[in-house]
Amino acid sequence: RISNLTELHVSKNQMKKLPETCNRWIRCEKIYATDNHIKTIPDGVCEMPNLTVLDLDRNKLRTLPEAFIICSSLTLLHFDTSEMVKASPAKELPAGIRRCEIPAEIAIRGVDEIIKHFFKM
Repeated sequence: RISNLTELHVSKNQMKKLPETCNRWIRCEKIYATDNHIKTIPDGVCEMPNLTVLDLDRNKLRTLPEAFIICSSLTLLHFDTSEMVKASPAKELPAGIRRCEIPAEIAIRGVDEIIKHFFKM
């Protein structure tokens, strides 16, 4: 049953999006959806009370939903920033950084905060 789902592994499936109804996966703690064609994250992800890991590396993410501010359980957000840079050419990341693994509380603040995070390192 999908309601008992605790981890979702859907990497390398040519997915274009995660289901809008993912907020029904109330027990889900980890989503691994790397190497797909996902451009946006549905707001429903932000309503998943137990989600701690969201791995969307090697996708085509252009933005993070504003609702990420309410993702209190999320501790790791892993994604590829190259498409975000293309979508916002005025905002550039430091040379060579195209994949990032940063704390979710930094990522939800947007590209400017991600850049600040890397310059502090």
